[in-house]
Amino acid sequence: VYENIDWIVQGKGFTFPQSQLQLLENVNKLETGDARVLVDPSFLELDDTTPFVSIIVNKPMFLSGRGILESHNIPTKKRESIRLSVLKDNSPLFLAEILLKNNIGLILMSSRDYLATTESAQFVDIIAKGSSSKVIRVSNDNLRTFIDTMKKKEKMNEK
Repeated sequence: VYENIDWIVQGKGFTFPQSQLQLLENVNKLETGDARVLVDPSFLELDDTTPFVSIIVNKPMFLSGRGILESHNIPTKKRESIRLSVLKDNSPLFLAEILLKNNIGLILMSSRDYLATTESAQFVDIIAKGSSSKVIRVSNDNLRTFIDTMKKKEKMNEK
């Protein structure tokens, strides 16, 4: 305990921008139902080891505090893989299906990062942005419409 206090006094503790804390407080106030929050590690590296974001936003999380989960023998590999797909895969249909299947309603990202597929703009919106981070909301209605449209196009292309 004293070592932790000493770190704080010396300015060695974990810090993050005030704008990011304000953004998380605003996420806490959002009505999201049972939709899950996905946190990009670039949003807050600390959240990868501890459930920091989960504590502040008080919402169902897709993956938060991976380090603590693993220390309690809770498997995280599948969710880590899905998170990576959401953030990096450039197939818009695949992204849409993953978001819907996993009930992901909010994505917290660094303000300098973007989802890999530009077509995701048809079913996501940036609803808040700070100097270092942003909040993206997934529209389930637009998501379902997008999936239906893309599947119809695929069927037409098969003919």
